[in-house]
Amino acid sequence: MNEFEDDEEFDDRSPRGGDRLIEDAKRKAYMPAVFLIITGAISLCFMIYGFIALPSFDKNMEAQIKVIEDNPGIPAEQKKTQIDMMRSIAEGIKPFMLPLYVVATAVGLLTIFGGIKLMNLQARGIVIASSVLSMIPITSGCCCLGLTFGIWALIVLNNPLVRDGYRAVARGSRTEDY
Repeated sequence: MNEFEDDEEFDDRSPRGGDRLIEDAKRKAYMPAVFLIITGAISLCFMIYGFIALPSFDKNMEAQIKVIEDNPGIPAEQKKTQIDMMRSIAEGIKPFMLPLYVVATAVGLLTIFGGIKLMNLQARGIVIASSVLSMIPITSGCCCLGLTFGIWALIVLNNPLVRDGYRAVARGSRTEDY
């Protein structure tokens, strides 16, 4: 007995069999694809916020330093160490912030694009790239989501049904009479 609804012989080269295979594969890939899109959208939201907040970075750092300076519970030597450390960190990361936001924005867009392609069983290489890039914490708006959904997408991509669905789409076995 096969895994399809009826007892007909399944042939993925026939229009009906290919359509059924593609639909089953799309159904299997749908949720990870949606969550890749959501991960990309969250990443884009964080990057938009980052671009908006970037001009006030120095002002925000100085406000944090002022909080340390005004705290009477911190000894003077420790205040100096913390303030020096904050200024050092700020000077070290500031040159990399804009390029990081640009790269992370591109990764967010690629993740959305990869999710759409996964949903349609197209561009397997782009889906793999977007899944892997979404798992890198520094390029994802939410590293826990990116890691989880990137792994899930890769697992689904390696599912035999989804692989066969990709092959059926590539062969063009889908009929257009729907």
